[in-house]
Amino acid sequence: RPSFKRPFHMMAGLMRECNAMPTTWGKFNHLLKLNGSETSKFPQPDGLPNGFHAWSGGMIKRFHYLTRATRGFSDFDIDPVKQALQALPNDGAKVKYINDHFFLGELPVSDQVFIRRYMKQGNRDMQTLAIALCSPTYQWF
Repeated sequence: RPSFKRPFHMMAGLMRECNAMPTTWGKFNHLLKLNGSETSKFPQPDGLPNGFHAWSGGMIKRFHYLTRATRGFSDFDIDPVKQALQALPNDGAKVKYINDHFFLGELPVSDQVFIRRYMKQGNRDMQTLAIALCSPTYQWF
């Protein structure tokens, strides 16, 4: 059964998929606090809540983090992903890279079609990646 990603899982997953380590942990922790994922806020024995109802209130903050990360305004290096996308010969290959690398090949066909239509408007590799990451498919695991 799918589970809605907690802010930490979303942020750590993006860094893992970009094969990057944060340059500063302070910014990472600050972003966790902005997304409501402070570890001290949820004492044991229950700890962090699980489920959509607990984390869905911060969707705008999630989208803001993901779009800023793809634009390079984060505490980790996104350039290898940017260079990999730019090196691919066509839009189909770029969508396949995004699907394989960030969604483990499970991006719905309807989302892939939408992404390819968006790419036809011009060379927008990182904006396309941001749109894909803000999709509902990326918010669940």
